[in-house]
Amino acid sequence: MRVMATPWKHSESGYFYFRRQVPADILTVVGRCEWKVSLKTKDLSVAGFRLAAGSPYYQQFCSSLNATASL
Repeated sequence: MRVMATPWKHSESGYFYFRRQVPADILTVVGRCEWKVSLKTKDLSVAGFRLAAGSPYYQQFCSSLNATASL
């Protein structure tokens, strides 16, 4: 069973973030083990919509880097 992704809330600022682990095969290209981008909102319902919009972008980003890393 898949678990639905949820936005991560910063404990000090209260803003939500899109946060994902970088796949091991592109880790050296990205240079960091975690991908974290602010969703620029403190509202959970807005953060959920922005997270859903950001997930395909992140998947495309990883796929394109994976393709260039394997060259």
